[in-house]
Amino acid sequence: MKKKRKHATDLSARAGLVFPVKHFQQTFSDGKLAQTVDEEGAVFFTGVLEFLVAEILALAGQDAVLKQSNKITLHHLPGLQDRRRYAELLERSKEEEEEEEVVGVAT
Repeated sequence: MKKKRKHATDLSARAGLVFPVKHFQQTFSDGKLAQTVDEEGAVFFTGVLEFLVAEILALAGQDAVLKQSNKITLHHLPGLQDRRRYAELLERSKEEEEEEEVVGVAT
């Protein structure tokens, strides 16, 4: 019988992230900075960056839907700079999450 080999998993997969952790770790540890970034710091930074990008894309997607567009373009991102528009999109996002929770509990 052959033994099954364990497949090597990269740091991003182990952390449950999509963005490449090693890339960010190497970028910040390329000698321009006085100190190197350890793995935990790189995972944390990558996770925060991934979260922020996901939030921005979600809000830009909502703006695209409100403007009846099928695609997110750069024209949807400036709408997030207006504080009232941003607050409106956040409020709608919260309402949708609450509706999903109610539907999830009811079924």
